[in-house]
Amino acid sequence: MDIRRIVPEVPLAAEEVRRVLGDLPGGAPRMFRAISTDSRLCHPGDLFFALTGERLSGEDFVAEAVGRGAVAVSARKQDGAILVRDVRAALLALAVYYKEQTSPAARTVAVTGSYGKTTTKEFLAAILSQYGKVAATEGNFNNDIGVPLTLFSMGRDRDFAVIEAGMNRLGELSAISWALRPDLAIITGIGTAHIGRLGSREMIARAKTEITDGMAETVGKVLIPDGESLLDIRGARTVSVRNRGADFSLVPTALSAEGSRADFLCDALSLPALSFSLSGIDALECLAFAIAAAVLLGCGADEIRAGVASLRSPIRRIPEKVGSLLLLRDDYNASPESVLAAYAAADLRPEKPMSALLGDMEELGAMTEPLHRMIGAEAVRHSFHSLFLFGRFSPFIAAGALQAGFPDERIFVNTDPLDPEKTARQIYANIGEDELLLCKASHALHLSRVIDPLVAYLQLQSRKDGCAR
Repeated sequence: MDIRRIVPEVPLAAEEVRRVLGDLPGGAPRMFRAISTDSRLCHPGDLFFALTGERLSGEDFVAEAVGRGAVAVSARKQDGAILVRDVRAALLALAVYYKEQTSPAARTVAVTGSYGKTTTKEFLAAILSQYGKVAATEGNFNNDIGVPLTLFSMGRDRDFAVIEAGMNRLGELSAISWALRPDLAIITGIGTAHIGRLGSREMIARAKTEITDGMAETVGKVLIPDGESLLDIRGARTVSVRNRGADFSLVPTALSAEGSRADFLCDALSLPALSFSLSGIDALECLAFAIAAAVLLGCGADEIRAGVASLRSPIRRIPEKVGSLLLLRDDYNASPESVLAAYAAADLRPEKPMSALLGDMEELGAMTEPLHRMIGAEAVRHSFHSLFLFGRFSPFIAAGALQAGFPDERIFVNTDPLDPEKTARQIYANIGEDELLLCKASHALHLSRVIDPLVAYLQLQSRKDGCAR
């Protein structure tokens, strides 16, 4: 889905847009057939939202959008524009109106948390699809722009809307919750992502709890991790992969890279010996939330078993063979919790030896040094042969690993984010035959800048080896 221009299944009448947003400019079309956030993609009959980002303001491109035949939604009084107080709020309001008109009976599940929300959303959508028609957030378009664009992409007469909701500031989830009015909410966990902005796990928990603000009732309608003392929500129900005494538990009985088995238990339903092609405790935690939500939404044993059987490991769990190397890529984003989960997942692979390519974790504020040191120290507890560290904070990871006893000669540091090929060369020169390389860093570091030249080196070497034979 290209979120820059969404073509809803059902066009919006001009009168509907006027009712939600306000008076339309003269010459507005009778029907709006697309929602655009990029003036370059506008066509006649589009509705262009002049959103302001970190680098550019859509307000500066209203004239271009209008010149292409669109009607703009703007916080400034401009020719060819609908004047609103807040463009983001207007986008969300119109998207919720659209959902209510096209799928009025759809029950909405809002999924948030410091980690695991995208996987939980995918698992829940797969299970619910055995039971009814589902619309779900594509990818991780989960902010206050991605959520409304997801709603515009919904088809007609859906039974469920599974909406992933992220945040990086107080108030963001509250606005989304009041707009969505979710029937069920999931908070997958409270970690340290965004701690640099919010200051503490307590404030992160407060921000995540905002997902319940728009709910008419929370008793029995909110799922939280068992044992998370920072979440104090009236009537919330607990989910666990360790404690059979939680309200919902999915306790593994066998766990491997190729597949796992677990017993699901709750008051309403017992599903012993569930089999699925997933590995890693973090994946099971996501599955536990998905099954628990499915039970609360009325799914029976047959639908749940069929949905679970259809699941496959997230792509990051599947190593890619490149030359003599296996790449286990988990480089979309990184928090301390997700790095530790990636360590544990790598441990499940039978391929040995293995090494790790680790990069910076962002938005940790004053906790940047101690948390990078921690993931370095934790690497010692796993079976990594070498550590390849890339980014400004790589010395902290190295220091933590060294202090915990990792051999100095097997730690390779590159602090220059503008020279990713240096790290690629370090890996190429020091990686072993048939080794597994775990790749993990925040998206802002663009770890592909290391991986792409490394792959090129390996493929060239593989061709040379083939010619030599």
